[in-house]
Amino acid sequence: MKRVLVVCSGGLGTSLILKIELEKLFNEWDVLVYIEQSDVSAVGFSEAEIIIGAKQIIESIAPLPNVEMIPLAHIADTTHIRQSLLENKVITSWVENK
Repeated sequence: MKRVLVVCSGGLGTSLILKIELEKLFNEWDVLVYIEQSDVSAVGFSEAEIIIGAKQIIESIAPLPNVEMIPLAHIADTTHIRQSLLENKVITSWVENK
């Protein structure tokens, strides 16, 4: 199963809203994904293949080996979220190879 981590500064509000939107998109694409949410301080403990969050949060995270980071400039814009995900090579491969 694919693993995605959604991060925000507190690990509650923003990441929960984004998690719900991501669940809708991955369900629409028929991609089986485990999505967890967390505050940014727990990033190093995750086994996620992709980390998604607001641009300023993602840019504050040190690069991790074998982890794709997707910064979102507009986390409340569902069209932007969809476009950002589909521009990512890893997610594109998930959608194409389900």
